[in-house]
Amino acid sequence: MRVAESGSIWDHAVLPTLRDHFHGREGVLAELSLPQLRAEVTGSPDEDTQLP
Repeated sequence: MRVAESGSIWDHAVLPTLRDHFHGREGVLAELSLPQLRAEVTGSPDEDTQLP
């Protein structure tokens, strides 16, 4: 199963939750993009991320 690409779960579930959590702290929210977080975890935002 592939991790959801930008435009699906990230945009409709994760990002709204983060917006609520970091309300008024747009600088923090700007640092939490899916490609940037993926790069932190995998070492590259372009790598395919697979779930077991």
